[in-house]
Amino acid sequence: LFVDAGGYASGFTLTNGFTRGSTDEGRADHGGWDYNGGNVAGYGTVENCVLTGGKAHRGGGAFKTRCINSIFDGNTAIYGGGASSDAYHYGCISRNNVCTHPAGKYRAGFFYWYTCDNCTAIDSFPEPQSVAYVAKNALILGPMGPWEGRTIAASNFHHCVMAKDAEGYYTSAYHPTVAQGEGCITAALSALPVDEDGRPVAGVNPAVDAADAAASANIGEYDLSGVQRVYNGRLDVGALEADWRPRYAKDISGNSTFAVVSASPSAVENEAGKVRLENGSELEAEWEPAERRRSVRVEVTGSGTLTVALGDDVRTVTEADGLSELKFPRVNGSTELSFMYEGDGFADILRVKYDGMTTLLVR
Repeated sequence: LFVDAGGYASGFTLTNGFTRGSTDEGRADHGGWDYNGGNVAGYGTVENCVLTGGKAHRGGGAFKTRCINSIFDGNTAIYGGGASSDAYHYGCISRNNVCTHPAGKYRAGFFYWYTCDNCTAIDSFPEPQSVAYVAKNALILGPMGPWEGRTIAASNFHHCVMAKDAEGYYTSAYHPTVAQGEGCITAALSALPVDEDGRPVAGVNPAVDAADAAASANIGEYDLSGVQRVYNGRLDVGALEADWRPRYAKDISGNSTFAVVSASPSAVENEAGKVRLENGSELEAEWEPAERRRSVRVEVTGSGTLTVALGDDVRTVTEADGLSELKFPRVNGSTELSFMYEGDGFADILRVKYDGMTTLLVR
């Protein structure tokens, strides 16, 4: 697929594209469209695409293209950039991409040149590879190592999180570890847990809430999986945002009949492991009714007002009410529970539960 300047393609799966290739650099055109960009090439934009199985001299998946919220899987380059070369990645996932050049200095692994911004790399070439230019807010879980052909300043890595034991990580004679880059974190792969999609685990993986949003050039409202781009108050490192909704539900209920449907980006887990809402924050949940009363425990700190609604039954709480236990009658069969805080200070959602029942047995 060729997408020229100003062009735009979205929602495509591009598979097994290829260009001319050569292991003899003298016969390869490093900048020519005939040789580079197996699945997509050009100065335009691709978004929400899957690029897989591409083969090229440079940029097995893409060449010179602006790529947003896309997946690069199983692409191959001979010279550099198994996933892409001379391209811009924003919110993309790269996995199983390789560069086959025998000389280490040309193994610019999954990504060669330009920008890798809020991306996740889970590549599997058996020897360490490297990003050859700027990586910002990138979660790098695959093998990484020195790019021998050029001195890469540590400052080119900005707020990245990298697995230091994934068969090598960014090291060179010039910069012993990527931790010298601004705001970067290196940790054992086992300390960077992700789910089956590559999403960092909320509250456990140090990539969660560790990104510098000001450094990102392209942050949309949702990540490539459709999950809200910011949860728990801060942007995560990597292409996929940790989904805090299941954790919030467990924090304040622990009951399988209660599920958080949505939460404002500014809703956060407080010091006690409960959910805190600041001015303008909302949380909505589904709560299955039972043959018991339901109660909500909340507390306001500051001059604002917390509004709690179970269906049409609406209550308000202020700081003057102190620690409040709001009880809803059994006859309220609504499943929609919502919280909204407005004003200075904050409100803590401490617990939602079914009230216990006492049974007296007389013989």
